[in-house]
Amino acid sequence: MAFNRSHWHTLAYDGARRLVWIVDEDDGAVSVTNDAEAVVAELYQRHPACRFIYRDSMGNWDELLHANGVFAGFAPARHLAPQ
Repeated sequence: MAFNRSHWHTLAYDGARRLVWIVDEDDGAVSVTNDAEAVVAELYQRHPACRFIYRDSMGNWDELLHANGVFAGFAPARHLAPQ
């Protein structure tokens, strides 16, 4: 679980592909979508060279884009959903 306002957990990590997948807990707390800046900052501290893929509260897989740990937007990432 994150140390910020949103509640999420890491689902998987693939060091070879430099991907981290997280899942929004959807438990009534602030969503990952609405807390994206803080989530990216925390993930970047743990995995600085990775892309961050998350499942939102609607079940969609999207990427949290970033530039050196600074949130830069969202991108569809259904093609990167974990198998």
